[in-house]
Amino acid sequence: MDFDRSAVESLNQWSELKIRHLESCGFQREHIILDSGIGFGKSAYQNLFLLQHVEQLKQFGCEVMVGHSRKRFISSFSHAEARDRDLETVAVSLALAEQGVDYLRVHHVRNHQRALVAYQLSVNR
Repeated sequence: MDFDRSAVESLNQWSELKIRHLESCGFQREHIILDSGIGFGKSAYQNLFLLQHVEQLKQFGCEVMVGHSRKRFISSFSHAEARDRDLETVAVSLALAEQGVDYLRVHHVRNHQRALVAYQLSVNR
């Protein structure tokens, strides 16, 4: 990716190219899951910016997945070791759920299930 432009622009451009390629191979757009690539070749700032704007990936008509669990970018706002970043991961997961992310790749599924149920029950929707 070319990060001379915004991380979101680069990801959007890459996504469109990959989606077109997959469609040319016979895949239907609604069967494609886009992964934001958090933690791969990006700075902590770029990862956080992507997390704050991940809903833009929904514009492509695909489902969206984010694998952010315990990733290194969390060390930009927490001193916890990777194995101890579950609380921070749950907090990020709640923000991603609020943005409509379809899939979360996490280490502690049970903690996320509990947090997401409590969150959904506590908001008026």
